[in-house]
Amino acid sequence: MPHKRNGHLFSLSSILPHIILIAIIIGVYYYLSIHNLFPMWIDYIDDGGKIVIALLIILASARSALMPIITLLGGLLILFTIQVYDITLVSSVEGWGLIVMSLVGLFITTLVKW
Repeated sequence: MPHKRNGHLFSLSSILPHIILIAIIIGVYYYLSIHNLFPMWIDYIDDGGKIVIALLIILASARSALMPIITLLGGLLILFTIQVYDITLVSSVEGWGLIVMSLVGLFITTLVKW
């Protein structure tokens, strides 16, 4: 029986489209927020963007274990900058959400790759 190849465990090229889509979603949200476009809908746009980003993290985690690691580092960086430098670009709730998503991603990577 031939070995089924799922790609490399830490492949960056397989998750690059997901990272680009996440960056586009974050950029569009901040553009809309800074220029005060759709002020009545910005909370719904924020929630929808978070849902899409979570789904992209899950999909990218199925392809490579690098995405949960990047997500974990991002969440820890958010919490670190809030705690040490008192810089709150995003809330600590979003940092903890990224950490939880990285744990879910590592679980999915484990299911898919092994």
